[in-house]
Amino acid sequence: MYEKEQTRKYKNDPTKLANWFYDEQGDYYLDQNGVRFSFKCYSRRKDKSTGQVRDFKVYEADEFQLTPELERLAKTRADASGRFAIILTGNT
Repeated sequence: MYEKEQTRKYKNDPTKLANWFYDEQGDYYLDQNGVRFSFKCYSRRKDKSTGQVRDFKVYEADEFQLTPELERLAKTRADASGRFAIILTGNT
C-alpha cells in the first residue's frame, strides 16, 4: 500500500481521503466538492471468523451544508447521509 500512496496519480486523486482537508480542532473533513463530514461516534467491530476487534472513528456528512447543491452531494443514492470510518486500532 505504501508504494501506491507515493504515486502521482494517488496524490492528485481528489476522491482519496488522504487528499481531503482535515481540521484537527473541529474534527471534520472537507471533500473535493466542499461537503463537510463531521465526527459522529466511535465504533467497535469484531470479525466473526477471526475474532479480531477493531476500533473505528465514524464521520458522517452534515445534514445542513452551505448550499443546496452541497446538500445534494452529501446524500447517497438511497438519500442517506454519506459516511466513512477510519480504523484506529486492530489493523494487522
